[in-house]
Formats: sequence, C-alpha cells, structure tokens
Amino acid sequence: MPGKTSILATVWFPGDKATEVGKIVVKALSSPMKFAKRTGEAPYVTSTEAGIKGVTIYEIEDEKLAEGLREIERYYVQLSNAIPGYRWQLEHMLAGVEALSMLGLKAPTK
Repeated sequence: MPGKTSILATVWFPGDKATEVGKIVVKALSSPMKFAKRTGEAPYVTSTEAGIKGVTIYEIEDEKLAEGLREIERYYVQLSNAIPGYRWQLEHMLAGVEALSMLGLKAPTK
C-alpha cells in the first residue's frame, strides 16, 4: 500500500517584508500544488526577534515524491528570489509511529 512522505518547510524573512510575502502566499494558496498538499491551516507564522518565521507541513504520495519535492522547491526558490532576506529549509519528517517501527517498537493504540 502506498504511503505518504511528510516534508516540513521552515521559512524566515524580515518583518518589513510581511506584506510582500503575504501577497505571494495568497496567490499561491489560490492555486494549490498538484502533488504536494499542505496540511492543516498552513502556513503557520510567528514573530521572532529576527523577523517572521513560518512553518508548513506538506504531504506527498510516495510514488509522486520527486514531483512533489520539485513543486515545493520551485515555490520557495521563487519567494527567495522575490523577497530580499527570505530564507527557507526543507526537512523530511517521520510520524512517531514510523520512527518507532524503525526501532522495532509498536506505538500504543488510541
């Protein structure tokens, strides 16, 4: 049975660029990605001493992982090219159940 891969995207940008970033995000949210699906109400944002930090978790069907990663990377490259000081990072995340399984352990049932 095919599974899903979770990707955590973290972004940072200067607070004075929030409106510019917001306009790009609104446009992006109006035309969802084909292979990478945002979870929850993402993106989630917070204010830090260094500016704004945002996080989004994406889920990609395993058989479309390469295509989904390219979509995500293209989106963040465009933002970093358009917004001075915009930085981003992608991380492959495991669900707790997956991580426990790799250790030969079984997660308790609900």
